Amino acid sequence: MQALERPGLHSRREEWSLSGAKLEAGLPLVVKIIIISTFLPEGLSFYIGGLRLTVTRVTFLLITPLLIGRTVRMVTAGRYRFVLADLLVPTAGAWMFLALCFSQGADMAFAHAGPEALEFCVGYTATRVLLSEHGQALSLVNLLCGTIAIVALLGLLDPLTDHYVIWDLLKHLTGYQRREVALVYRLGLLRAEGPVEHAILFGFACSIGLLLALFGRVRARGLIIIACGLGTFLAFASAAVLSVVVGGSLLVYDRLLARVSQRWFGLIALTAGAFVMLFLVSSAPWGIIIRYLIFDPDSGYDRLYQWSVVSTALSPSPWFGLGFLTYSAEDPVAKSIDNMWLQYAIQYGIPGSVLIGLSTLGAASVPTSGPWVNLTTAESKLGTTLSIVLFLIVLVGFTVHMWGTDRILGALLMGVRAHLGALGRLRPETQADNPVSNIASSSEPTGSTV
Repeated sequence: MQALERPGLHSRREEWSLSGAKLEAGLPLVVKIIIISTFLPEGLSFYIGGLRLTVTRVTFLLITPLLIGRTVRMVTAGRYRFVLADLLVPTAGAWMFLALCFSQGADMAFAHAGPEALEFCVGYTATRVLLSEHGQALSLVNLLCGTIAIVALLGLLDPLTDHYVIWDLLKHLTGYQRREVALVYRLGLLRAEGPVEHAILFGFACSIGLLLALFGRVRARGLIIIACGLGTFLAFASAAVLSVVVGGSLLVYDRLLARVSQRWFGLIALTAGAFVMLFLVSSAPWGIIIRYLIFDPDSGYDRLYQWSVVSTALSPSPWFGLGFLTYSAEDPVAKSIDNMWLQYAIQYGIPGSVLIGLSTLGAASVPTSGPWVNLTTAESKLGTTLSIVLFLIVLVGFTVHMWGTDRILGALLMGVRAHLGALGRLRPETQADNPVSNIASSSEPTGSTV
């Protein structure tokens, strides 16, 4: 309680709950800019020497020296704690660039792999090192959920007016013309997109906002849930529905069995055992999975066939991929790969795809709950929620390809999750100017190791 009376506490705009359940701290301005710019339409981008620069990419380029300096200071001050993604993310970024250099040359690498590696690596590093205090992750999620809710409301204008409002406005203001201009309908309604590049990306972003609001503490929670819920539905994207169903189920499971320390190990073991048994007793296990676990079996068989098409196409260059050129294939399936991991394999080779996937999961490699974790209860629960969101990115990536807004959003959430894991491992005396130390264990046991 003495910490609550420290001078200057309120001047830093921190909010403290005496129960230890909530602590929020002000966000650096650059983090706010990144969050908001992530959802600005790509129609506001511009080209320099064949390189397309969005507001977010320009921001990332400008803050790179700052991030390097902050990382060095974090290490020299003894406040750095290793998270597996800290190694995997830059390794994946370097492989993306080098693979395209090998397959298509340095010019293509700078024009295509460079921007994607920038979004992935700097996006992760931004939230990983710019968030340094307790409560900042909670503040970021508050801002993120509010931003996604606004994006969702903008997207509702599309089915209400029967045209893409944001994109049509940008076309008249800047002359920007998207590649895909055909109107796509579901249930007689135009699929909502808002300022995001595609309805699938819009729906998945809304589903993330919905999950964070449903299972977290955010301002205007009811309004955010309604807005993100409508956005998730009106995108008419199976990926968004899958995220809400699977993510919501896992989070409910976590809440119901909060005091069972081995609940995640048990769930993983049970799921793995079921798949092993299925493959042992059935001669066509994938057929059973597609028929009984996928809403549209035709879509499932189509995606299964894509694995065969991509495997054949990659056979000449499995290590470095084929780059961004359209590879030789007569099959129309080859022109549209609805699988993020297959798409990355085509562009950067199998190692590139694997590295990106492991980086995503590696951000959750350090637990955010348990008796030795110095986090608030709210931060511990947020850590679990973000772990599940990162798992959803990997899972949903097997059904759709995610790029642009969702790729940056995923990298930012990876950084937040890694920040929480590292922050929880800091000793109280190394946590700069914060009134929190080992609150999670003194307020509410969570038992989670996620």
